Amino acid sequence: MTLVDRIIAYADAQDGEDELIHTDVESFAVVRNRSSAVLEGYVYQPILCLILQGEKETQVGDHTVQVSAGQSLIVSHDLPVMACVMGASAARPYVALV
Repeated sequence: MTLVDRIIAYADAQDGEDELIHTDVESFAVVRNRSSAVLEGYVYQPILCLILQGEKETQVGDHTVQVSAGQSLIVSHDLPVMACVMGASAARPYVALV
């Protein structure tokens, strides 16, 4: 079983819902999405996001960043963005550690 498989199994055992799944470690969570989304507005707070599976697009003004498995997104301060998960499905969800 891969690390991603174990994390998905953990998320499924917690509540089966998508989005943010809290862990027993304070300030550490799993993000899982089983479907793609359209760009929506968010305010990112300081965070380290390690993408384990799938891809995410984030836009800040005219600048677009796509992050995918094996890459990370680091935000050092509150930052208004437009963001969405891309290409996610029930069979291959987007999974990240934050």
